[in-house]
Amino acid sequence: MKGKVGVAVIGCGRIGVTHIEAIKNLQEISYLAAVVDTDTALAEKTAAKYNTKYYGTTKEAFEDSSVEAVVVCLPNNMHAPVAIGAAETGKHVLVEKPFAMSFNEAERMANAARKQGVVMMCAQSFRFVPELQEAQRSIKSEIGGPFNMCYTFALFFDSKKAPVWWKYKEITGGPVLQFLGAHIIDATLWFFEGNVPESVYAHGGSFNPDFEGLDEVTILIKFRDGAMATNYLSINTRPAVQECLITGSKGRIYLKHLMDASEGQVGNLAVEISIGERLVVGDPRKSNNIRLEEENFIKSILKTDNVFVKIEDTLLQMKIIEAAQQSIKTRKVVEIN
Repeated sequence: MKGKVGVAVIGCGRIGVTHIEAIKNLQEISYLAAVVDTDTALAEKTAAKYNTKYYGTTKEAFEDSSVEAVVVCLPNNMHAPVAIGAAETGKHVLVEKPFAMSFNEAERMANAARKQGVVMMCAQSFRFVPELQEAQRSIKSEIGGPFNMCYTFALFFDSKKAPVWWKYKEITGGPVLQFLGAHIIDATLWFFEGNVPESVYAHGGSFNPDFEGLDEVTILIKFRDGAMATNYLSINTRPAVQECLITGSKGRIYLKHLMDASEGQVGNLAVEISIGERLVVGDPRKSNNIRLEEENFIKSILKTDNVFVKIEDTLLQMKIIEAAQQSIKTRKVVEIN
């Protein structure tokens, strides 16, 4: 279709369907070229619902000339091989977070995209929440350069409701750093944009027998100018606590995640932000952050917008995650090179 990007969604689970809905809501710039799932019955059912083609393998999708871009919505350990395969066949790639299982994997993904000259972007949906964007824009102008932050992202993972693969470290890389840390470490680097992280010190533990790997982690990131940020991550906390305090030379920003108003999908996040004495409250019915993320990805392909989540940002986030893992193992401060 002229002037529109043909997108294949790989993985027809909850997050995959959310991306499908986003693409369908961006009909002026994109169309759903295909859906892909190794569960061919699910792929066929999803394709019938959205009036598109389906494939049982990524190879078939990569050989389809109508597929110009793919969205990778698969278990974590499949992100790198599928993203690299897509890039090598000239497809633009949006990868659900966590981007990869390791920095080495992430670097190979980035190199494949650079070599083929395709857009590759990590789906860091928090960056597309309007209220969080307002907070990020306001940091330097309203509270001055930030010198301290404490971001708590503490949820409860119910093993009875979680996908089966979430339980296995070999597939997830560990639940708390990969699922939650990928969000919050990226948000921290975004809020401290322009400030270079210098070192990481972290503690972590495994207290939940239902999920393999670390499920409680506290990370302290020190920046080159002396600023610091603490990230507390938990999958054992109920009711959930999701809040952040950012302190600067002229004031502070406090933000609180109120709810996810999703019904069968994700991305309808409500956030309340206090910027000094100014209160900003989001309305999740007005914008879905995953649709906004998808829009930026597609417009970047069409060259009508710039990639908002740059690959360099994602590589740095992966470095921080690996440094935290190393610090927990060695009980030492890890320098960021």
